[in-house]
Amino acid sequence: MIEPENELSRKAYREAGCALALYMLCFNLAKGDDAISPTQIPSTLLKYCKGFAGVSVIGNRTNWRDVAEFWRATHLILLGGCAAERIRWKTTEEPSLSDAEFEKAYYATQWFWVDLDRNLSDEQIFAETLSTLYEMIEKLESHWKAVDGLATTLIQKTELSAEETFQVITANIDAQRWVMEREEKLPQASQTTIIPLEQSLASKATAREAPLVVLKTLNEAKAYEDGVVILSGDDGGQTYVGCLASEVVCTEHNLELLLRDLDEIAWPGNYADMRHIRYMAGGIGMKVASGEPWIHSMFVERGLDLAIQEVLQGRRERIQ
Repeated sequence: MIEPENELSRKAYREAGCALALYMLCFNLAKGDDAISPTQIPSTLLKYCKGFAGVSVIGNRTNWRDVAEFWRATHLILLGGCAAERIRWKTTEEPSLSDAEFEKAYYATQWFWVDLDRNLSDEQIFAETLSTLYEMIEKLESHWKAVDGLATTLIQKTELSAEETFQVITANIDAQRWVMEREEKLPQASQTTIIPLEQSLASKATAREAPLVVLKTLNEAKAYEDGVVILSGDDGGQTYVGCLASEVVCTEHNLELLLRDLDEIAWPGNYADMRHIRYMAGGIGMKVASGEPWIHSMFVERGLDLAIQEVLQGRRERIQ
């Protein structure tokens, strides 16, 4: 049986982990601002999570399931809490679904992929949740001063408002280091996008056991038999279109226009640097697609799939 004091401490670190994960999300969403200084960060970031009401060890000020639902990041927030607990109590054994907090994150991850129109098996969902947890542990360890400082303050005060929470994090975070880490890891983010996508691009597919290669241009991707082009939004969180590079006839400029049009439909008014075109090849567990490109169901339902294919084939400039 967990002692009351230990239970309170666990909740404090879990709340702190969730809060830091939310802070990370808002920080990335706000990166398009001209300048971000320590005094500006809390008020700037809070506009991206209006449902955030703060943290507490005596109640539930914030519904962590809903606070980042609009950004499709519920699983990341919940895994932030799991990661903080595991770091603080030096937990090393692999989590299971008998762990209530990990189970919540597991089902949030499942919802995330369903929402992206992808059908992953239970085993794939578990592996994805576990992988994301370990990534979150690495991030929180890198900025543990912020987690520990927030948890310690929360234990002392029992509750903190949203503004107070972000102020404590801001006082203990190295924002410049965060930006540098994010830029260094951008290519790595492609790995989590490409593998599930290629499993559903087409029915005719062959497995491949080659290392993932991140490429810079369409021509480079075409040089690989399994080179692919991925158009995505939500800072890589939502894939719009995926196809073999060899089947793309249009120019990179046309791809950029296509991405811009699709992103405006999916995320009206969003920052331009939240959308990306990825060129890559290989990847353990990838499947190489043939035939028609994979197109997200939101565009298919709008009747845009033919127009998208015609842009890719160089038969038209824009989808509309």
